[in-house]
Amino acid sequence: MHVTEGEIYGLIGKNGAGKTTLMKVITTLLPASSGDIHVCGIPVKEGKNVRSIIGYLPQDFSMYGNMTVYEAMDY
Repeated sequence: MHVTEGEIYGLIGKNGAGKTTLMKVITTLLPASSGDIHVCGIPVKEGKNVRSIIGYLPQDFSMYGNMTVYEAMDY
């Protein structure tokens, strides 16, 4: 799959289809068991470099209660 800049995509599928796992591999939270994934030409195996250019907000998340929305997004 090749995602083009400026386009909007949806990742949909049944429960257990692997959506969350894919997102965790793309964002370097889980190692890939096989294959290759690149983010802006950077292999996800180079975790630090990928994390410097990508953000991930899962469906279920928590934040510090004393933060403003701006502070949370900046964090």
